[in-house]
Amino acid sequence: MIFLPLIGIPHQGELRTELVDKLLAFNQNEDVDIYFSSKTPVDCNRNHIVNHFMEETDHEYLIMVDDDIVPPGDLLDILEYDKPIMTPIIFSMRDGIPYPVVTVFKPSPDSEDRQLKAYGGDQEELMEVHGAGTGCIIIHREVFETLEQPYFEFKKGDNGELNTGEDMQFSVKAYDAGYNTYVASEYVAGHYTVMNLEFVTKLMDLAVNTKKEDMYYSNLENNEIQRQA
Repeated sequence: MIFLPLIGIPHQGELRTELVDKLLAFNQNEDVDIYFSSKTPVDCNRNHIVNHFMEETDHEYLIMVDDDIVPPGDLLDILEYDKPIMTPIIFSMRDGIPYPVVTVFKPSPDSEDRQLKAYGGDQEELMEVHGAGTGCIIIHREVFETLEQPYFEFKKGDNGELNTGEDMQFSVKAYDAGYNTYVASEYVAGHYTVMNLEFVTKLMDLAVNTKKEDMYYSNLENNEIQRQA
């Protein structure tokens, strides 16, 4: 089965050289087009990329890759899973601790007080979850044909502060429209960030002395990171 992907890059004028190297490799594939967008803020930028994808192209899949993300070289192989929304594993950072951005609704998808929290289930080849980060995400055209605009938007609380990021809000809208997210765990994207080297030593100690599932999952409950005794 042949898929025609558009790779959309939301950026603000700078890209990781490692990402550029991967894009040059992807560009050798005649079925792949690459589109750069520098609109602001980020939710508007993502929507602009989607609008270009829907209105100006006939590509079947949109692959959105952030400017600080380096996708795996075999990223296009994920298309063979043929799911509406797919991602590789992407790590983010909270309180200096890296964790996979893979989420499910807790206490349940049907609960009035549901919230997307860290996934704590088994790691399978293809994990069906309720949400994931959009740093490197693959979305079928059908999803955007189903969802109402805007596809991406920040949600603020009554106090004017950010309540839900545009990535998780997209996951909520997609789930409510009947689309789960599938995480291909055998594919891992790089995510570059600035880190205090002093903290690296503490992080290394934590990685050695804490069980992986505790560090990535149990400690993420209630959005808090605490080292377990």
